[in-house]
Amino acid sequence: MAVEFVKYSDGAAFREALSDGKSAVKNFLEASWGRHGDAWLDNVSEALCSAHRAGIYVSGIDRKMAIEQPRTAMQKILYMKKRLALNGAWDAAATREASAVCANKSIVWGGAGHFSNSKNDGPKDMRPGLVISFDLTGSGSSRINNENDHSHIVIAGEDD
Repeated sequence: MAVEFVKYSDGAAFREALSDGKSAVKNFLEASWGRHGDAWLDNVSEALCSAHRAGIYVSGIDRKMAIEQPRTAMQKILYMKKRLALNGAWDAAATREASAVCANKSIVWGGAGHFSNSKNDGPKDMRPGLVISFDLTGSGSSRINNENDHSHIVIAGEDD
């Protein structure tokens, strides 16, 4: 799954869609992610609704593209060289992050998109996947990226 172009400013509309079910979430996501196709939208909508049904508060989705897509043959070669080099750096950063994870936070990724990782934990990355950050404290502060470099789904426990 790639996580793209759904901004935190859309949070209220997104939460309303979540409360209305999978088809409402799919319709909400289609404007920004429609190019990924119906099956992709179906899978993402179901995943987000499953988290919602499990009592996990989905507080926002955002994505920042690291670079423009390479167009020429040389740009594609340079892109792949950079991506391969950054994957090693990302693995090291992810290992450090995993060792720091406490009971209220976990991070997962998978899929075919690209995200850029933390300014504090490594270079801008083009590794495949989404990042989901779980924060059960209700503060919504469990993030891989800082305030100006979002590229993840933040899932936070509901405030009491």
